[in-house]
Amino acid sequence: MFATGDFDRLRCDVMNRYEDDLDTPITFGVLIADYDQSLSRKYILNYLDIFNNLSGDYIDFFIPGYITYDRHDTKKVCRIGEENYYFARELFHEFVGKLKIEFGVAYEYNPILVLLELTRTDFYRSRKMIIELDSQNNDIKRTGVLFQRIFEIARKYTSLDDFSYGMRKTYIKGSVLDSFVNALDNSIITEINARREGIRQYRIR
Repeated sequence: MFATGDFDRLRCDVMNRYEDDLDTPITFGVLIADYDQSLSRKYILNYLDIFNNLSGDYIDFFIPGYITYDRHDTKKVCRIGEENYYFARELFHEFVGKLKIEFGVAYEYNPILVLLELTRTDFYRSRKMIIELDSQNNDIKRTGVLFQRIFEIARKYTSLDDFSYGMRKTYIKGSVLDSFVNALDNSIITEINARREGIRQYRIR
């Protein structure tokens, strides 16, 4: 887990971290969670230390809008390991705005996890899987279960295709994913939840 400020800082952090490992695909996560949303704090941000330990050396999550110093005397603090990270709302807003411009990913005011596959050195051509963590059919309370499954897959695989394949039969909202359709480009990966009405969508781009 790495706090990162704005979009340009994320790009630099990613390219610097993986510059020696680009011969094979590398999948990493961008966790977009607003500290001012109480459910994001309760079910996601409060557990960053645990997620950090579970992810180990297998997959990195970058968390935009958080910085290592307190620029506004804020009490909005997350802790990862021995470090405190402070929420900077203006950087968070800047990040989500640029995310839409550069990657076509719209932030709809709920937490999302974007898994990106980096190949070669072109950050802007990374393939993406967008996972909504709190919506009508997605229960934010199960975010930890979803993350644990992602960490388990990361122990064996590095490509986005492997992550999409490996997430079938993941338990979400108490039910098994009955179908996880592998799709690329601008198609949709759809989880069909047979025990409940509604469709959860995972988009790979």
